[in-house]
Amino acid sequence: MLLVVAIAMVACKGSPKDLIARKWVIDIESLKKESEKSGNKLSDAQMKLAEEMMKDMYFEFKKDGSFEASITGQKVKGMWSISDDGKKLKMQIEGEKESEMEILELSKSKFVGKGNNQMLTLKASN
Repeated sequence: MLLVVAIAMVACKGSPKDLIARKWVIDIESLKKESEKSGNKLSDAQMKLAEEMMKDMYFEFKKDGSFEASITGQKVKGMWSISDDGKKLKMQIEGEKESEMEILELSKSKFVGKGNNQMLTLKASN
């Protein structure tokens, strides 16, 4: 019985590739909390500007390994992959060098990654 429960729990979690294959948007609330924790609290004006800049940003990872993103109003396309151990996300925008991000947290509703000394927190789009 315990084995059945353990298998069911693992099955519900899903593989990293299945979990990331969806549309994601910037988690503004997490951005606020991170800025406060780091000691670089953003002023209200800075936060409003950040929210305005990021309101239309998204990353959409597709099951076929392609992705589309809107970053500060510019749409880009490329390819993505996750390492076999599920700890690294590799992305390559068309015509650019491949980048890599460490996956710190990944669920159906939240992605937290770190790359180039910056944290990125995304939430699943509705």
